[in-house]
Amino acid sequence: RLGHVRFALAGHDRGARVGYRLALDAPGRVERLAILDIVPTQVQWTRIEAKPGANPHWPFLAGPAPEPERVIGRDPDAYFEGLLRGWNAAGDLSPFDPRALTLYRQAWNVPERIHAFCKDYRAGGPDGPDRAADREDLAAGRTLDMPVQVLASTHYLDRDKPEPALAVWRRTFAPRADGVSIPSGHFMAEEAPEATLQALRAFLGA
Repeated sequence: RLGHVRFALAGHDRGARVGYRLALDAPGRVERLAILDIVPTQVQWTRIEAKPGANPHWPFLAGPAPEPERVIGRDPDAYFEGLLRGWNAAGDLSPFDPRALTLYRQAWNVPERIHAFCKDYRAGGPDGPDRAADREDLAAGRTLDMPVQVLASTHYLDRDKPEPALAVWRRTFAPRADGVSIPSGHFMAEEAPEATLQALRAFLGA
């Protein structure tokens, strides 16, 4: 719709999940893929199942409607701001521009958006189509042929994990991926903008 047949793509978190699935499903369209701070959905759920209590927001948000929506709806600001605080290295809201926080609050206080947020996690849940697609592609040995860069945060994704994100991608969907560690929590674009931009420019401009 934007008029681009082939393009480079960079995505963070949920955007990265959309990005790698798009690249697997329509590889001819993606010239380069930058994946920011995730591991594949199937691997993420395998980790959660092996260590109950890890990343509790995943099973909570993927739970049956309307319970997660009801709980979040009591005080959306408290819920989502708690995630923002918990996932960055500073442990507070200081990495975020106040103007961005205003827009976030406007967005996450809309019940339909809370519902859509939960539906996204349900799609990647234990019985969801996103995880099923990962399993099928892994079983078939499908990999990403285009250049792939994995950016992993030192204080969130790769902190205390048994296997670094880059190693995960290399043994699953991106055996030839390159990786860059970003000294930040999960919100690397906000916490370490210069390092994130430098890595992306070098990769996308290669």
